[in-house]
Amino acid sequence: MWDSEKKKELMLEMELLRSQGYKPRQAVRVLGVPYSTMLKWLEGGDRKFKRGQISRAYYALAERMRSEIPEDTRGITGVLCGDPLPGRSALDHRHA
Repeated sequence: MWDSEKKKELMLEMELLRSQGYKPRQAVRVLGVPYSTMLKWLEGGDRKFKRGQISRAYYALAERMRSEIPEDTRGITGVLCGDPLPGRSALDHRHA
């Protein structure tokens, strides 16, 4: 079992990795924590994880991630042609 101090430390590290662009499965591999354990921690409960169960933590995480997406300022041609969102293209990341 994980003690609460270690759990808090791992959760902070998880947030740091997520802010650096790691996906959840990549982050748990780096931390050495089973994915299902991390899901339980994010969910905030100690009950057994069930496949297919979507928790409130995931909805909150998805909402937070959606809020980080920049506003779409492309014209109709850019939208139809599939141009990347401003600030999200590989070229923008390369110059940053």
